[in-house]
Amino acid sequence: MHWQFTPFAIYYILSACVSFIISFIGWKMRPVRGALQFSILSFFGGLWPLAYILGFFNTNLAWKLVMVRFEYAGIIGFNFFWLLFIIVYAYYDHWLSKRVILLIGTVPAITFIQVLTFTHHPFFYRAYHLVTENGLVLFKKTYGPGFYLWTGFAYMVTFVGAIILVWGVMNIPRHLRRQILPILGVVLLATLSNLLYITGYNPIAPYDPTPICFVFFGCIFFFIMRRYKFLDIVPVAHDSVFRNINTGVIVIDARTRIIDLNPLAEKILGKPADKLLTQPLSSVFSIQSELVQSLSGTQEGETHIMLDGEPHIFEFQTTQLASRSGKQAGHIIMLFDISRRKQMEQDQVRLIQELKKRNQQLNEAMEEIKNLKGIIPICASCKKIRDDKGYWNLLESYIESHSEASFSHSICPECNDKLYGEQDWYIKMKQRKNKEQH
Repeated sequence: MHWQFTPFAIYYILSACVSFIISFIGWKMRPVRGALQFSILSFFGGLWPLAYILGFFNTNLAWKLVMVRFEYAGIIGFNFFWLLFIIVYAYYDHWLSKRVILLIGTVPAITFIQVLTFTHHPFFYRAYHLVTENGLVLFKKTYGPGFYLWTGFAYMVTFVGAIILVWGVMNIPRHLRRQILPILGVVLLATLSNLLYITGYNPIAPYDPTPICFVFFGCIFFFIMRRYKFLDIVPVAHDSVFRNINTGVIVIDARTRIIDLNPLAEKILGKPADKLLTQPLSSVFSIQSELVQSLSGTQEGETHIMLDGEPHIFEFQTTQLASRSGKQAGHIIMLFDISRRKQMEQDQVRLIQELKKRNQQLNEAMEEIKNLKGIIPICASCKKIRDDKGYWNLLESYIESHSEASFSHSICPECNDKLYGEQDWYIKMKQRKNKEQH
């Protein structure tokens, strides 16, 4: 095995180191929106120039073939995660269902399989061989249809990512929008450099200028991290509040389609986010028509929703969202669970009603007692009492009907003597009791 060196290697190694450093910084900031995808794309961005220059150092064909595969791993990985990063960073991550990710990854996966097996077919490279130019042993190849298919896909991904980034900038805070121009500048520079390399108009031939662009890529990102707080704590705070707030939050667009919601809103609606996003609000709240109607009329109200098999009452508030031009862009719906408050209010009403009932009963009893305090007409002979209607009632009947008292009947000693005093059995019983007492 023979080795060769070129001063250009410094730029490629520097480019790889810068990319790996940025990848490490992004990895430490994983909780931030888009930081994980940014870290991974930066890692592949570092693998690309590193594999390229390692393949350049050795003149052995087998070594160069191995490094070409690593180089394409970096190229493919960088393009794939570039699009994922842009989608997440621009707040369109609700698009990224498993099906969409698999669809985006189909061409990269097929391309990488072609690269791994290109020595067995001419689809990716029609031919390849070693040549010597200016004392350097270079790997020359003739591109096949698979290469052009991948190149077209990569340019399309870059172009779509740039459009999404520009479009999404309208939805992020104004002080963060200044980050976009440097990012787009680096992307345009890398795309132009790669196009010149492929078409044979390479200004630094025989070297590939595209990986060197990652030096500028890294410097630009270091600048906007420092100057504009790229991937700063603001998105972390936003996501933390949005995800953990004890209120259901649903964001809908101008066509009343759900474009974002927090975990509590998912629980309230009883479905995961991937089943709810892009769905019309009317289909989700088919029963709660008052909530849907509030978007054009009342700004607040109540709606009843079954949650965990039990009925819950939610107070909702809707707030309009306006675009920069002042046109209506959508609504934010906030759902507050007031079930406990409503239950306490019902308990309070029931308690008040019970107290009123008891108070009424007490007042009636007091009125009856007051009646007993007045002059009561009573028969001087039979002791019957005349009521307010003129009817004569037995003494115990009158008292029982005008109070809570009741009677049990017995005979006093004097009446016993009067009634039974001449009876033998009574005389004997009375004598026996007297003896017992003495």
